[in-house]
Amino acid sequence: MTPMQPGAINENETTDTSVTQGTADMPSAPPWAIALAAARRECRDGMSPFLEWHLARKFTVMSQLFEQYVAPESRFLDMACGSGDGLLLASLLRPDAELWGLDIDRQSLDLAARKVPGARLHHGDLLTPPLRLGHFDVVHEFGATFFFRDWNALARVYMSLLRDDGILLWELPQKWSAGHLAYLLSWAPKITEADTKPKRFFRSFLPSKYKYETDEAVLQALEQSGVPFEVLGRVPIWYFFCNGVFATLVNRAARARGIQALDALDRINGRFWPRYSGYYLVVRRCAPRRTRLVDERPSVLSPKVAKA
Repeated sequence: MTPMQPGAINENETTDTSVTQGTADMPSAPPWAIALAAARRECRDGMSPFLEWHLARKFTVMSQLFEQYVAPESRFLDMACGSGDGLLLASLLRPDAELWGLDIDRQSLDLAARKVPGARLHHGDLLTPPLRLGHFDVVHEFGATFFFRDWNALARVYMSLLRDDGILLWELPQKWSAGHLAYLLSWAPKITEADTKPKRFFRSFLPSKYKYETDEAVLQALEQSGVPFEVLGRVPIWYFFCNGVFATLVNRAARARGIQALDALDRINGRFWPRYSGYYLVVRRCAPRRTRLVDERPSVLSPKVAKA
């Protein structure tokens, strides 16, 4: 798989919210820009420069991967779909795809239903999804894994939902990245319906409220899934991430110096602390290898895969 630059954006493409439908004089905006415009409209108090930059990179890389791995009539599942940004992008790129979404938050699902009316949306937990196993051509998940303590369980669920030769697009943070360090001071997330506000409050004082794993642990989680697989590549999104007071300072700098200030921060972060705050791991579920007959000769070794 050809490596991509983190969030490579075509500077000739526009993110203007008004440019969504093409005309003879003005071509339509690229799908990632339409998804960004939809997210922007959900921010009642306006979108900060950092969030705008962050989402533009997210949707650009997501768009590139959907173009490559989501076939025209695929069954596409977005785990932790939220308000439907990923489903909207998939619908723009592959209007004939069968779109499914799962999320624990009913209000987010209501937003997703309005944004992508044709999607089949389900309310439920990522660890016990009310979905058919081995049914999907592509399983996508963005921004939810580090909420969970047991990445082995997540990998087992994601791989079990894929058909043979299906693709998992799994967005992950690297351990001790800027994103990891930023979230150490953040409010604990809601993971299940039983996760009440008092429980989240007390858990917020624990460094274990968010989970970050090493690259080796991610591979081990996939191996523990019990499903044969092949890692096709890792696609970076960003090095840089911030929140809280630091985000306020960064936004002031971006307003004064332009969005290129955030590109510069990402390059500096990548040079001196090259750990991704977000990247996609692209994994193929391999078909079970058939038993080799006695008179067959061993074939040339294919790329290394995990055994079932």
